[in-house]
Amino acid sequence: MRAAVTAARAGLADRAQDHLVEARTVAARVEEGIYHGTAFGPGSVRIHEVTLALDLDAPEVALAAAAGWVPPRHLPAERRSHFYVDIGRAQFRIGRHEAVLDAFDIAHTIAPEHIRAHPQVKETLTDMRACGGADSTAISRFAAQAGIADFSY
Repeated sequence: MRAAVTAARAGLADRAQDHLVEARTVAARVEEGIYHGTAFGPGSVRIHEVTLALDLDAPEVALAAAAGWVPPRHLPAERRSHFYVDIGRAQFRIGRHEAVLDAFDIAHTIAPEHIRAHPQVKETLTDMRACGGADSTAISRFAAQAGIADFSY
């Protein structure tokens, strides 16, 4: 999964997809769990599929991969929270600004400390405010409630 994301961030889409296929194949043979300190299984692979699509600049693909699925509660909170951060980021990229804060709010409910320190959350909120695509007061309120440091209210 990590190799897939790293390849995507390097712009190597084919290699990223190959790594994701391999992760999905292996995940189909194991239960979701913590293996050598890393959460791995079908749910973890699905969350990485969403991340991978975003890193490949395909927010519609990310939302399609996420559609109708809710991360199971047995997944680590940070991993479940990241799923909703990525949904929010994808919503922002396709111009559904009203849905960004909804996704970030779910992520914050799951793992508040994760959201407080997540650079992509802060970056998305900053970009959202700059483009004027959402209510600035709602953005500021969320940032304050989430305890996001260094965010100009």
